Amino acid sequence: MSNNRLSNKAARVLETLWLVLVLVCLIAGTISSVNHGLENSFIFFIFALIALLMFLLRRNNMRRNRENGDNRP
Repeated sequence: MSNNRLSNKAARVLETLWLVLVLVCLIAGTISSVNHGLENSFIFFIFALIALLMFLLRRNNMRRNRENGDNRP
């Protein structure tokens, strides 16, 4: 397997991990809100927002590289 394909796979795995982190944080935040109130669960929603921003940044970066003909993630 070429180094380029490996780095593309790693970038896709990283994208997926950010998205999974978003879902886990949202679920944990919702459960925490129900059990302990909203004031004790803000941190989960903040982490979810940060993870979502990281996912979107990575995704846009990969698309931009693909459009420019650059195969690096």
